Amino acid sequence: MIIGKLDKRIKIYRPTFTQNNYGERAASFTLYGSRWAQVFHSTGGSKAEYEAESFVNTANVDFIIRFDSSITTADKILYKNQYYYITEIQEINRDEALRLKTKLKVDIS
Repeated sequence: MIIGKLDKRIKIYRPTFTQNNYGERAASFTLYGSRWAQVFHSTGGSKAEYEAESFVNTANVDFIIRFDSSITTADKILYKNQYYYITEIQEINRDEALRLKTKLKVDIS
């Protein structure tokens, strides 16, 4: 991995769970940390999907970061004021780096 290619700053948010006034479990996201990343936009472009009774535009984006064993698919990434949801984590070269495959979802309905 060439460290100089990690030239974009991302923030990783982790879900935290609390109990609301009705005793229900409520999720919110808190900042886990900031990382330098290399960003790869999918060559397939974006597509519209029907999800939860509305149309959303989705795009696949990959982020390469230094290895961090605590990153999970429950986390999400903030990059350029948009949230990317981690769908898959791939290890690169045995504890050297991670490829975070993500999906950006934008409501278009």
